[in-house]
Amino acid sequence: MVFDDAVSDASAHVDPEELLSEDRHPLPNGLVYGDRVPTPSEILNVLFRLFKAADLTADVGIITLIYLERLVERAQLRLRPRTWLRALLICVITASKVWDDNAVWNAGPKDK
Repeated sequence: MVFDDAVSDASAHVDPEELLSEDRHPLPNGLVYGDRVPTPSEILNVLFRLFKAADLTADVGIITLIYLERLVERAQLRLRPRTWLRALLICVITASKVWDDNAVWNAGPKDK
């Protein structure tokens, strides 16, 4: 899968925690949780707002979780207070793009 190759290539050249650091690359509008780990309800709130604003489906959520788990396991990224949001956004955007490009749609010959 393309994502697997990208993770292995990126982890060989760049420190993922440095790349995703809020200290070096801050996000605007108060999305930073500082030096504390956000609560599960705060993470859920971020996901809810993002999925509602972008009109994303549950399928994208499942793929996002798979990508996030792979990023943590294969790139050995530790989700920290200053990296979790950026890693999550990367996985959501990638999942949405892959789902839009590769989803199997139930369309018959008449629908084409």
